[in-house]
Amino acid sequence: MTDNLTSREQWPPKGFEPYVPKSPFLLHNGTYYERIVPGDAETFAYQLTLKVEEQHLNTTNTLHGGMAAAMGDFMIGRMIWAFMPDKQFVTANLTTDFISSPKAGSTLIGTARFTRLGKTLAFAEARLESGGKLVASYRGIWKRVFDRKREEHSSNPLQPGS
Repeated sequence: MTDNLTSREQWPPKGFEPYVPKSPFLLHNGTYYERIVPGDAETFAYQLTLKVEEQHLNTTNTLHGGMAAAMGDFMIGRMIWAFMPDKQFVTANLTTDFISSPKAGSTLIGTARFTRLGKTLAFAEARLESGGKLVASYRGIWKRVFDRKREEHSSNPLQPGS
């Protein structure tokens, strides 16, 4: 899916729900919106959107690479949690390719998918786009570190707080 939004179109994009994080780092980054494309491990997808604000910019007034990298890491990690809320995974490796640099006011939409899912490792990739242009692409490996107790997670993967 791509972002074909213009400044006159709906914000947040249709079908996206607000994400309210517990993490101070994510709270600092701004307001994220998310949606899940249901399916099995081969068809399941997670989407995240964010409006680029001044706090996301570097000295050239374009999206800071650190913000783009953090968004990719969060997007894939959140996708894994949404698919398996009873499992805890951490990033083992993340490769980020920076392609373009959107400016303030741009809408970012990222889509994450599994490339392979095992018992202890999850392999995933994601794309971050703005205005139909690729901003960054990501590939990575996430390691399962433990299982959560039933009461530590919600059955609703879009419930705030992961």
